[in-house]
Amino acid sequence: MLELFSKSKKKWEEIFKDVYDVARSALKNLVIQSTPPLPVFYEREFVEVAKSLKKDDLVMVATGDKALFEQKLLDTVHATRDSVYSARNILLDFEKEAEKCIGQIEQDLTGMREQLVRMDKEADIVFSKDADSIQTVNERFQNRLTDAISGMKKQEAVLDELRRHVRLDPLTNIYNRRSWDNDLNEMVMQALEDSGEQGPIAIIIADLDHFKKINDNHGHPVGDAVLKQFAGLLQEHFKGAGSVYRYGGEEFGIILTGMSGDAVMDIAGRFKDRLMRSCFTADRGRIRMKITASFGICEWKPSISKEMLVKAADDALYEAKRTGRNKIVAARTFQKAV
Repeated sequence: MLELFSKSKKKWEEIFKDVYDVARSALKNLVIQSTPPLPVFYEREFVEVAKSLKKDDLVMVATGDKALFEQKLLDTVHATRDSVYSARNILLDFEKEAEKCIGQIEQDLTGMREQLVRMDKEADIVFSKDADSIQTVNERFQNRLTDAISGMKKQEAVLDELRRHVRLDPLTNIYNRRSWDNDLNEMVMQALEDSGEQGPIAIIIADLDHFKKINDNHGHPVGDAVLKQFAGLLQEHFKGAGSVYRYGGEEFGIILTGMSGDAVMDIAGRFKDRLMRSCFTADRGRIRMKITASFGICEWKPSISKEMLVKAADDALYEAKRTGRNKIVAARTFQKAV
């Protein structure tokens, strides 16, 4: 078991060391070449260094194949986590058996001590020394067992944190597109198995209006600040009603359960009104602006697939954009617009 965790730890240490070595070499090369350490130059140099060192996984990440890398990383997390759980369960079972053995040994020692009390002093002294030695070994064994279990719990916490980061969008710290696809698929499949007992499912796809102008006029850091504030506003408004995801770029998705028809239109309408009253800031408050968004809504029915559900909501969003923006349009399931 200790060998298992040693290999797992060593694997992660090698990954982090590879990233550190390649990043350091790339930056050093830029300095030697008198090249400004801008992102575009740094990313190109990072790829070249990774290729020269034959670090294929790092090349895969740096060249943009992040979906494949995330899947490999998630597979590794699952495999490592399963090994940890399996080893932990084995060790817990072993601990129970060890406790039984220790209890039996202590019971036998007590009986032996009672019988030898009647012996002469010398025999009693010899027995005491032997019994104390056994007790010391038992205590050391228990301490090492406790330390091993504690180490496994820490490893599980690290894996949980890593798995959480794989599911999150790094900019807005909300669920990412991969989480959207996985969660929506699971909800639809569960609803089909439950024959509708789970309750209705509805999705909202929101897109910021004229977001490109924000990046063009103020720069991408200001655009990033707006995206983070918008994501926070979505999370606060839909808390307890649904889950919020960064669908892609300036598009966001919300999955709602237990809510349909007028209730979905109502909560989306209240968010649109709240957004219009909100002020977004950047550059330490020196930049202030108002933004609006367009929304497409669709309610899932057993007769449509997950892909059809998303397409219907996306078509409704396009209709909202086409007819003037700052609107909420529902797919044919609702036949309403606000």
